[in-house]
Amino acid sequence: MKEQINRYARGTFEYEPLSAVTEPEMIIAAVKKNCEQSEGSPGHAGAEKPSDTGYAGSVRISERIGREIKGLLFSTNKRVRLSTDRFIGMENTVGYLVDVQGLAAGDFVEGSIVAVTNGGEVEIPFEFQVIAGSYNSQIGEISNLFQLANLAKVNQNEALGIFSDRFFSDVFLNGDLGLGKLRDELILGTDIKTAMEEFLIAVHKKSQVGISLEREEISFDSLEGEMPVTVMINKSVWGHVSLQAEAEGDFIITDRTSYDEGDFIGGKLEYTFYLSDKGLHAGRNTGRIVFSTPYERKTLVVKVDNYAVNDGRLINMFEKRNIVTLMKTYLNFRLDRVNMEQWILTSRNALSELLKNDEDDPYCNLLMSQILISDNKMNEAKFYLECARDEAAAGRGNDEVLYCYYLYVSTLYNKDRAYAVETSQLVKDIYENGEHDWRILWILLYFDVEMSKNKSLKLLRIKEQFNRGMRSPALLLEACLILNEQPLLLRVLNDFEIHVLLYGCKEGIVEERLLEQAAGLALNCDGKQRLLFRLLTGMYRLSGNDEVLEAICGILIRNGMKGTRYIQWYEKGIERGIKVTKLFEYYLASRDREDTSPLPKLVLLYFGYNSELDRAQKAYLYANIIRNKDNNSQLYANYIPRIREFIGEELERGTADENTGIILSEFMKKDMIDSHNAKGAADVLFTYRIIVNNKNIKNVIIGHKELKAFEKYPVSDGCAYVRIYTSEPAVSFEDGFGRLYKDTVEYKLDRVFTNELMIKQLMPYMDGNLLLSLYFCEKSRAYKGKQLELIKLYGKLAEEERLVPQFRRQLISLVIDYYFDNYEDEELKRMLATQHGEGIFEHNPLLEAQRIKLIEILIIYGRYEDAYRLMEGVSFEGISPKRAMRLCTVMIKGHKAEVKPEDTLVGLAYYAFSKGKYDNTILRFLNSYYNGPTEYMYNIWETAAEKGVDMYELEERLICQMLFSGNYTEKIHKVFHSYKDNGAGERIVEAYIAYGSYMYFVKEQPVEECVFEYIEAWLSADRDVINICRLALLKYYSSCDSLDNDRIKTAHELIASMAQKGYVFASFLPLSRYFVLPYQIADKTAVEYRANPQNRVVLHYARHGTDEYTAVEMKHMCSGVFVKTFVLFSDDEYDYYITEETPKGVIKTPKPVLKCGLAGRNAAGRFGMLNNIIGKLAGNADEQEVKSAVRAYAVLDNAVRDKFDIL
Repeated sequence: MKEQINRYARGTFEYEPLSAVTEPEMIIAAVKKNCEQSEGSPGHAGAEKPSDTGYAGSVRISERIGREIKGLLFSTNKRVRLSTDRFIGMENTVGYLVDVQGLAAGDFVEGSIVAVTNGGEVEIPFEFQVIAGSYNSQIGEISNLFQLANLAKVNQNEALGIFSDRFFSDVFLNGDLGLGKLRDELILGTDIKTAMEEFLIAVHKKSQVGISLEREEISFDSLEGEMPVTVMINKSVWGHVSLQAEAEGDFIITDRTSYDEGDFIGGKLEYTFYLSDKGLHAGRNTGRIVFSTPYERKTLVVKVDNYAVNDGRLINMFEKRNIVTLMKTYLNFRLDRVNMEQWILTSRNALSELLKNDEDDPYCNLLMSQILISDNKMNEAKFYLECARDEAAAGRGNDEVLYCYYLYVSTLYNKDRAYAVETSQLVKDIYENGEHDWRILWILLYFDVEMSKNKSLKLLRIKEQFNRGMRSPALLLEACLILNEQPLLLRVLNDFEIHVLLYGCKEGIVEERLLEQAAGLALNCDGKQRLLFRLLTGMYRLSGNDEVLEAICGILIRNGMKGTRYIQWYEKGIERGIKVTKLFEYYLASRDREDTSPLPKLVLLYFGYNSELDRAQKAYLYANIIRNKDNNSQLYANYIPRIREFIGEELERGTADENTGIILSEFMKKDMIDSHNAKGAADVLFTYRIIVNNKNIKNVIIGHKELKAFEKYPVSDGCAYVRIYTSEPAVSFEDGFGRLYKDTVEYKLDRVFTNELMIKQLMPYMDGNLLLSLYFCEKSRAYKGKQLELIKLYGKLAEEERLVPQFRRQLISLVIDYYFDNYEDEELKRMLATQHGEGIFEHNPLLEAQRIKLIEILIIYGRYEDAYRLMEGVSFEGISPKRAMRLCTVMIKGHKAEVKPEDTLVGLAYYAFSKGKYDNTILRFLNSYYNGPTEYMYNIWETAAEKGVDMYELEERLICQMLFSGNYTEKIHKVFHSYKDNGAGERIVEAYIAYGSYMYFVKEQPVEECVFEYIEAWLSADRDVINICRLALLKYYSSCDSLDNDRIKTAHELIASMAQKGYVFASFLPLSRYFVLPYQIADKTAVEYRANPQNRVVLHYARHGTDEYTAVEMKHMCSGVFVKTFVLFSDDEYDYYITEETPKGVIKTPKPVLKCGLAGRNAAGRFGMLNNIIGKLAGNADEQEVKSAVRAYAVLDNAVRDKFDIL
């Protein structure tokens, strides 16, 4: 701007003034709270970009024909911040940032960007509307949950990105703290897909995904090699699904176990698995594939029938059935359940069926022979024995079992003692030399004399076989019979002994002495406790023996076994008077917590003297007593002191369950709550029980909508006890993989104890208890008589960084509203000072409307410094102008630091002024510091002028700005008149006068008289006056009706100097009436044309009435004024027109008639005398006058010829 002023003062001007243009000419946009690109008007300058606090855009400023342009920039709304306050160049892009922090959806940011340029002053109005926001997506712009669900259906990844965005709650949830908390809670899980799925289900925008199998069972009659099998799995609705496939069965092979929605095409999954014959066993094979989602399980049963070669023969169901019959018949015979005749008959029938299929089967032949020997049918026995002889003999070294069995049967047949001894030793040698097949041992049990006598050795050999994996009922039976016979052989209870006893219990053959021996050992046994428990329960059911019952209770207690599964044993133990430590405690711990039936009297009497129970058991015990007090009033009365003591303990600990609720309902009194137990009492009174039926759920997550944090509670036996203090908590459920669920998990939520009266007793103890404070804050409407206390509570809570910012803003808003509506209360004034000193208003980002209220409250209470500090973050619109003026006046008077034009105080001062609220202090302050659009500055000056306030500094800035922008209107003249009277700056005056001269002489615009007065004064003072000013003054003189002697003298001197410099202008010629013009111009008629000095200007002329035009280039005289002079006689007439050659083409003027001017007719000298003669002849003068004029011309002509020589 200073450079421009200096150029004007030097007389340098741009003939064609610069013309600033902007793009856009107006900005109308919707500003999204989520920092997405704004929706602009058609003239939008460019894409807006996200920012942490607002939205960025840009405007372009250029010159109309591409010339360099420069200028200053102002924004009339402080929320629209410009990237720079000045620019220079041919194409200038200026960024802006719309700060919407603190604004709510529906608010507007209005104003203008004003560019004060050397090409004029341009205003770009803007209007930004704040909206909640939206997101651009594959399906278009989305801004509600219904649209989000539609997007998730077609593009899950894009929807997940939006769901995870930090502005999600602002856009979609409209300030709903509860839903916002739920969403924040769900995304804490390990699977974001599950989180979005659960959220959409919770807000009822989609249904839960279910799966179904095309069929639930697949069967195959045979299988060779490996075969693929495909089954179709259907998905009920669109959405995320996490599917696990687990195969059970060695013949089922899968290559994948996990699937998700991406594997489903059109809602269907073609699941392929493989069946392999390598994993098949003989007969029917049954396996399963379990398909599970977090919500359900589906089972596919797979069956394969396999009949394969086993041990050289075909085994089918028919054969197996007969073999089973043989074994069962034998065992029943050994247990005396059937007699020998029944055994023989049944066995022969089964063997006959087997031999029909394979009459050469050696085992069947030998067994038939043994049966016939027992039936004393020796001839038939011999036949079958001989049928097996060859194959048995061949089995020596290959099939030792067959060989040994043959020896055994042949011994029975021969009945020869020596042969028997020999064959027995042979079988014994085979067994002891490494052939440890249990069937050979079974043969030895009946073959070996030593073993038949030594029961201990016999039992040892069976145990050895058991340890090798034998589980044959034949040998287990033998072992059990041995122990029955000699119970003292049962010295330990290891796996073998337990399995033998289990078999014995199953068959009902364990005798009393053996039961007592086993029970005694079980009390101190450290073996496999579950197997031992199974044994003892079997033994007890067999005998009802108290020693066995004692052992059962002892094992259960020793292993900490509690639960309804075991309570029958504890209950039997109590009934039978069993003396086992902690029997009563374990009985109580195993009771179903839903069982409210009276406890046994023995139990109540026991715990009346012994109360070594954990708190949950005590709660159940006391609640049961209360529920059933009518059954035994005396016991109830005896327990009351203990119950009251327990209540105190619960209140101290802060623990509670549904039984605690029963107890509190019976005994809770107001005086039980005091400062020592208030915190625990609060936890008790706000405890809820959640029952969850889903076994996959490991934890319950509770999120209070007001808090940033979440609380996690473990689920035990499908139940969790949680604490909930405020309404609409976010309740979610975590599985073992860390995934979180909401409404897809069925649950029941109940408060363990409800008593509003007791909760009110906690009000004095809120300090330090955030959750309790939140409860009373939420219930504040019910405490209308305690408003001041509540305002204090709101303030304290607002300081809590553990609260979510949105809720803190709500609290501060409540505080501010109360102050605003009750500001005449002196107590509030003191409380405000306290709360403001604690910083609760500064630490919380308020919405602008609330911030403005707070500022006004602070102004009312005279806290001007505090109010001014808060002004930094708000726009001024909305503040009471009267209070803004009050704040300004105080701050201006007390302001000591250096002020900058962009300071808040300057903007606030102008805001108050623009609303008609100002005083002289504000006007003087604006005079010193305000810069802005010309109109704003002029309004300040005009008002100050009316008030008589000195505005010298503003006047100087305003004149410079108006000159810079070419704003040469009536307003600049008014300002200049005031400015020059106050001691104007010399350079600015020179620029103003020079610019006025230029506008007057070149642009032919009217100017103020003072312009010429200044020029005259400068000339009188012999100052160096630039040519444009001299020419303007001469033009002015030529337009005056008359001139005094001083002006005539000045004009004469100016024309003489201009003529010497070669300047000839039409405005010079009228001055010939005051003095003789210099000879250079005296006989001239001038044609002027104003154009860009860069253009070529040509004059085309022809004598009037002819078409023979002559073209001559016009001379550029000064600042765009072209001149062509002619010497014309008074009767000469010429037609002419002018052409201007511009970059855009040729401009042609009309054709006026050129005649000799007045100066030419009145000029002295030869030219004037000739024009005088022509005039007289044209005017019909008398002959004497004409002759006199001719004679005068001749005399002068002769004199010149005689006195002067032509050089």
